[in-house]
Amino acid sequence: MVFIFDECHRSQFGETHKNIVKFFTQAQMFGFTGTPIFADNAASNQHGKRTTKDLFQECLHKYVITNAIADENVLKFSVTNKLLVLTD
Repeated sequence: MVFIFDECHRSQFGETHKNIVKFFTQAQMFGFTGTPIFADNAASNQHGKRTTKDLFQECLHKYVITNAIADENVLKFSVTNKLLVLTD
């Protein structure tokens, strides 16, 4: 059995994932996320402080925004930083 979780950074860090793993002991788990949870941004819950790697083991593939732009799956964009000064 194979489980594929999209947006796994949102849905798989609570009781649900723990129950799925406990019940389906031979299942293969794949998690997709655009915002993986690393040790430096992991939050603690009743299950401890866990990362995406803790739940899904090794990363199989990385596809970053520069890949998406090169593949023309997203449009190019630019970011302009502007300093906004507020006065009373």
